[in-house]
Amino acid sequence: MTRDDAFLGTAVATVRDHRQAFVVMAVLVVAFAVTAPLAQRRVPAIPQFVPIYDTAILILDTLAAVLLYAQFEQLTRTSPGR
Repeated sequence: MTRDDAFLGTAVATVRDHRQAFVVMAVLVVAFAVTAPLAQRRVPAIPQFVPIYDTAILILDTLAAVLLYAQFEQLTRTSPGR
C-alpha cells in the first residue's frame, strides 16, 4: 500500500470499484422503482420521530467530524515536509 492509497480521498478508483459503484446505483434505482408507488400512502404520525431523528443526526455528524479530524491529523503528521 502506497501513501497515495492510504486514504480514500487520495486513492485511485479501479475497474472493480467502478463496477461496485454501478451495482450499488442499480440496486438503489430498483429500490426506488419498487417503492415509488407507495408514495401516495398516508403513514400514521409518530410524535417521537423528530427528536429521535435529530439525535441520530447529531451522533452521525459528531462521528464524521471525529473521523475527518483524525484523518487530517494523520495526513499532517506524516507529511514529508514535517
